[in-house]
Amino acid sequence: MVLWRQLSFALSEFADLRWSNSWPQGEIIMRRTNWLYSLACVATGLMGGCQAVNHHWGMGNGNRTGLPAGQASSQVNQVDLFPNGVGYIGFKAAVDNSQTLNLPVNPNDVNDLLKTIVFFDSSNRAPEVNFATPIPLSVKLAGLPLSPSENGSWISLLSELKGRRISLIFKKGKCVNGRLIGIKAQWPISPLRHPEPQQQSTNAQPAIFAWPPRYADIYHDGRVTRVSLANLVSFKVRNHQLRASLRKAMRYIAANRQTGAASIAIRFRGSGRRIVRFGYATQTPLWRMTYRLLLPPASSSHAPAPAAQMMADALVHNTTSTSWKHITLHINGTWPHSFIEDLRHPLYGRRPVVPAPADTALTPQGGLFYLRNMTAANYSSNSNGFYPAQATAVNSLRAMPQMALAAAKNQSISSLRRTISVQAMAEPQSSNPAFDYVARDISIRSEHSASFPILSSKISARVVSVINVNLVQKHARRSVLLFNNSDRYLPAGPMTVFEGATYSGEINAPSIAVNSRLVMPFATDLSLTADVTNFETRVFQAAKFHKGRLVLVDAVTNHLDIKLHSMHRNRIDVVAALGRPTGWHLASTPYHILHLVSGIGVEIPVAAMSDKTYRIAQLSSHTSYVDLLAATPDQLSALAQTKGMKASVVKGLTQTVTFKKALVSASRTVSDITSQIANLNASEDRIRQNLAAAKSAPKEAQLFAKELIALDRKLSTSQRALRAAKKQELKARHTLDGYIRRLK
Repeated sequence: MVLWRQLSFALSEFADLRWSNSWPQGEIIMRRTNWLYSLACVATGLMGGCQAVNHHWGMGNGNRTGLPAGQASSQVNQVDLFPNGVGYIGFKAAVDNSQTLNLPVNPNDVNDLLKTIVFFDSSNRAPEVNFATPIPLSVKLAGLPLSPSENGSWISLLSELKGRRISLIFKKGKCVNGRLIGIKAQWPISPLRHPEPQQQSTNAQPAIFAWPPRYADIYHDGRVTRVSLANLVSFKVRNHQLRASLRKAMRYIAANRQTGAASIAIRFRGSGRRIVRFGYATQTPLWRMTYRLLLPPASSSHAPAPAAQMMADALVHNTTSTSWKHITLHINGTWPHSFIEDLRHPLYGRRPVVPAPADTALTPQGGLFYLRNMTAANYSSNSNGFYPAQATAVNSLRAMPQMALAAAKNQSISSLRRTISVQAMAEPQSSNPAFDYVARDISIRSEHSASFPILSSKISARVVSVINVNLVQKHARRSVLLFNNSDRYLPAGPMTVFEGATYSGEINAPSIAVNSRLVMPFATDLSLTADVTNFETRVFQAAKFHKGRLVLVDAVTNHLDIKLHSMHRNRIDVVAALGRPTGWHLASTPYHILHLVSGIGVEIPVAAMSDKTYRIAQLSSHTSYVDLLAATPDQLSALAQTKGMKASVVKGLTQTVTFKKALVSASRTVSDITSQIANLNASEDRIRQNLAAAKSAPKEAQLFAKELIALDRKLSTSQRALRAAKKQELKARHTLDGYIRRLK
């Protein structure tokens, strides 16, 4: 048995060599040495000696760390889901001494893994987490002497081989060797008419552009040859370093297009065989709840029905690349604060660039420029000669990709930090009470979903017909009157209702707290019609003075007459939903009063095949305010005659009416005198005009002068009376205001 175990271990070590090439060279040598050592142990065991085997497995007095590092496998054993789309994925693995675990992870989850991964290892040695660094393709290709662009063509690649030895292979086996001088094209492009009608467009005028023929200038043995590239089949780079660079660039481009799970290598360090656990938090799909409410069949007896059965299923989606086998699923009601931060991509800081002097260049200056003493501003881009570019501009162009990349990264980091400050302190949109569901032995394949039961409990529920008195509706709503006495918070979700074994309807159920009672409709009751009429009566209740106002409290009675026509064969219970009557009370009624989550309801037992009117009375208090200064004396007198008014309030109203009438009388006197003065002023203006017109008639002028003198006397008397009347009005107003302020 020991020999067989040693042989199996040696074979597993041989199989590990196929992936160990990605490790450092020192690791490869060590693993191969341990493999040879394992074969030696097998040979020793075959010869009858078991001491080496025991020594290798740590059973003797030798070194216990002699077991080489192998590869372990893990499986998901725990999943915690939260209502805000965050989940914790827990793994467990069996490791022996120091082993490496390759964990496939969605590339979008790598940042969350690096931020939140936690380990539970009895060796108390923190493991290593290694992952491939996603270096941008442009950075990889920038350091190669020959690197085609990701979206380039053979023309652009061939253009980079200027001055290099190449071989051009054409059709019929023709081959041209030499150094490439350049590639030229014959311009411009001219539109052509295609003669074939089947390739014409709907307007019968297609414009097909003919690309210009391209030529390559090849230098070989002192001769320059121009060859057409129209029949070019392939070309070959003669320099082996450029071929290696091109081969590496193509690998980079191919690897950049690879998609799928990212591989995370976790290397556990320790001694002995043990079970390790680890996990990380990441974004998960939202889980949902579905309910089945099994009600007992309808009965004509008045005995209380047995309790209903509530069955709840959780719908969970496994979008990871790992299957969940026999895991423990924990659905938690807390709302963890979580944010996203990019930890996978390498970031670079920015350094200041010192520019070269303005009168320097990266290329030497020819004698022609010395003779003409010309600067860079004297040359255009269309010049056939040298275009003198300043070193500052060239340095800026070369540094621009790196600077732009760093600026973009810094900008993304700053915006990400602002996002973190917002998301980390964000509160949930709804204040759901905490709930906690645990389901064990759950198995969900990768990229699959499952619906499984997490709750099956007795609950108080029965069927009633509901009428909303605030809405005009002909038929009642067949509803479930449910009382959550299951000691479990029920999150929102669709609920299917069954009466007996019969499907009855569905409910878009809200969240149901513990010990809450609510009515949820699931069907329309066509066998029950309702007609609601209402009227109200007001009865004086109390009155008092407060800050210059009379506060009146009336008792309001709202009478609801509900006419129900039932065609049911059995007695049914009808609930009249009154909404949320804040501060209202129901009058004495023989019906049952229900305190629901949505307000107050009255339960009415309705006999089978009946047509009857039921009355419900709602009592409420109505408070109104009367401004004593703005009210008229007649209004105050009418209020003083209200039955049931206190004597002190009646006395105050009566005295207020007296003062109010005195003020009204004084105000009327002031108004009359003011109107009289206005008439006297108008007469005075008319007499003065007549006096001015009668200068040539002395007799008429004397008469007008006498009238003017008499009018001035009347005007003086009226003005004195107006001043006295205004004083009287002001005194009456002060008396009224002072009395109203003293009223209590």
